[in-house]
Amino acid sequence: MGIQYFEKGDDLDAMDRFMDVLTKGDPGERSMANDYINLLTRRMNVDDKGAFMRRPQESAPAVTSAPALNVPSPSVPAGTAVQAPPAPSRQAPSAMPAGPSKEVMRLEIEAKLRERVDDGLARLRKIHGVRLLVMSNGQPQALGIPSSLLFHSGIVFQRRAGTLLRALADVVFGLGGAQVEILPQGTADGDAKILDMRRTMGISAYLFSAGVAPPRVSVNLLNTQVDIPRPLLDFKGIIVLFQYDQPLRLAVDSAIGDEAGPPISLGIYPDTIRPAKGEGAVIEFSVQDSPSRLVSWRFQLLSPEPAGGSDLSVLQEVVGDSPVFHQIYWNGHRNYFGPMLPAGSYEAVLTATDGKNRQRTLHRWIHLLAAPPPARAARAKTRKKASRASGAPEAELPSKGSRASLIKERLRHRRISRRHRRARHKSLAGKHRPIAIAANGYELAFKPGSHQLTSAGGRLLARIARILGDHPKDGLLIKGFAQSSEANAAHLADARAKLLAGLLVNKYQIDPKKIQLSSSVTDEPGSRARVTFVKEP
Repeated sequence: MGIQYFEKGDDLDAMDRFMDVLTKGDPGERSMANDYINLLTRRMNVDDKGAFMRRPQESAPAVTSAPALNVPSPSVPAGTAVQAPPAPSRQAPSAMPAGPSKEVMRLEIEAKLRERVDDGLARLRKIHGVRLLVMSNGQPQALGIPSSLLFHSGIVFQRRAGTLLRALADVVFGLGGAQVEILPQGTADGDAKILDMRRTMGISAYLFSAGVAPPRVSVNLLNTQVDIPRPLLDFKGIIVLFQYDQPLRLAVDSAIGDEAGPPISLGIYPDTIRPAKGEGAVIEFSVQDSPSRLVSWRFQLLSPEPAGGSDLSVLQEVVGDSPVFHQIYWNGHRNYFGPMLPAGSYEAVLTATDGKNRQRTLHRWIHLLAAPPPARAARAKTRKKASRASGAPEAELPSKGSRASLIKERLRHRRISRRHRRARHKSLAGKHRPIAIAANGYELAFKPGSHQLTSAGGRLLARIARILGDHPKDGLLIKGFAQSSEANAAHLADARAKLLAGLLVNKYQIDPKKIQLSSSVTDEPGSRARVTFVKEP
């Protein structure tokens, strides 16, 4: 029954069935149920454009990327490391830093990633209740997180959970191709509850939404076959295990859901950097094989036109024809050591084609910020030099007494300004809603003939989730619509409503009790669903 729901796209019903198998079903079916739950989590969270992952093939060939980034992975031809070189076509070996420069670049990137991992681990250590196990080489072995640090009652994330999750994401991205296995509370005792399982999937959903490649993350909901480090056997909470030097599974054996092309993923973390401060971002992508067979894939890094036009020019292009996982460390410089690229939004694009000539494309953007403005002292020094060069007399410095009076007057104005801001904030407290709630609901667009949200619909759904977080006493009424001219319209309308509910519950951690579902077939144009806020009684 769970598989039937899965194949029809009824993700919430399928999730419930598979969890029933894990908690009270046939032990021989638990491993398969766990696989399907991972697939459901990825399908609902990996990408808002339909980059769905399917059941992994156990013996699939694997391609991994070494933690030393900007070095080609085994499946990428030599010389194709991506680092924003100027060539507008496939990267030639001569365009990469050669000899010592390449080695210096590799060592520098390793140091930056190691710093990112160490910083994330340091922030995790400061959180009371978190238990961290580190190996002799400094790499994390396992992490124990009390559920109370992440969740309110149920599966709703606490506001402060973001600090912990961002630190975890820094560690995961900095570890390169290391895999992450997440275990629910109660796994060590063989007593994981359905609530604990759903909470565990909330963490994997966060990592997927941050851009971590799906082959790197798995949720283990089984009560057996788990090797938990001894210091965490008595831990009450969620356990995160880090696994190294294991091949990634980069093939899927089900054709269900591959109508849009091969399974792919693309993430950028963080998506905003300031190169002048030495900041960089990790670009991570994966391409998996499927029964329709992978034919080719192409990764491009695109730059805005210098003239300020809307077109983008190719900074880098990498192509391949086999399954791949790859990481790139990009510092916003040309050829890594070259000049900084202009500030703006740079686009990463990943496209893959299968044997039936079906393509799937993902787009992500990375924002380069300009150098911060010079300090006030530096500006004053510049003006002083200009004055001397022009021969104009310099302004006289105030006497010691007048300087003291001037400082005292400035401090007085600052105190008045602070009191004014506090009084204004107090007068607005409880009266200001940052985002107005539409009384007649929000319309979310789907692609015609499918229950796949458009990118604009995905952004609006994220906004709705934020609004609900600011109004915890409200609930949601979700109504899916389908045009009578669409194939299997009644099922499609119901699937659209259920998809939104699944995303809100599993991606944005909304309490399912707050959601009411309905559907309708109509002659009105538009592939859509309506979300309306309702007051709880």
